[in-house]
Amino acid sequence: MENYALIAHEICELRKAQAAKQAKENNVVCLKAHYLAKFLAAQAAKKKAAYAARTATFA
Repeated sequence: MENYALIAHEICELRKAQAAKQAKENNVVCLKAHYLAKFLAAQAAKKKAAYAARTATFA
């Protein structure tokens, strides 16, 4: 009976470790998406400013 309890405990610890690893991976993916969104927003702002500068010279 002790062996079953030990096995159950080991399975529990393994699942906890897997959940922690998954949470860390999810956080990394979230951060990458956040910085990608910031980069794309900056690129769009640059393009908008460049367009405004080009069209202002013709006005």
